[in-house]
Amino acid sequence: MNLFAALNKALMGNIDNQTRLKVVVPSELSQVMNYANTYGVTLAALIKQSWPNMEIVFLPEAGVTMSGGYTSANVMQMFAPEIDGVETVSTAFTEKLTMHRIEQYSTNARQKMSRGGWGTIWKRPMAVAQMVGI
Repeated sequence: MNLFAALNKALMGNIDNQTRLKVVVPSELSQVMNYANTYGVTLAALIKQSWPNMEIVFLPEAGVTMSGGYTSANVMQMFAPEIDGVETVSTAFTEKLTMHRIEQYSTNARQKMSRGGWGTIWKRPMAVAQMVGI
């Protein structure tokens, strides 16, 4: 698999076939995992045999059809969620939901709420390989 080779090269050989990996594939390609070769072996079985700790996750936003027109090609990512006990990627928020003071009016009352997010934080950006146009 080209993604595994690229990821292994970027991480300078610090991963192998037993490393826990996560693969993100467009949801519209989920049926491909059930395709069988002439021997009746499915793609899912071949992947599980070669990479037993690989988890495949289907994401609608990674495909052309379900992305709402934001992508022009299917995108596939492979990353190691953890390397040497250090988390590779996480999400972060500035704070939890904050309830502000209640504003009283003559006929009603309202209360403002706010929160913020930083989004995805990549602690080891070299631990992700991406393929466009699958």
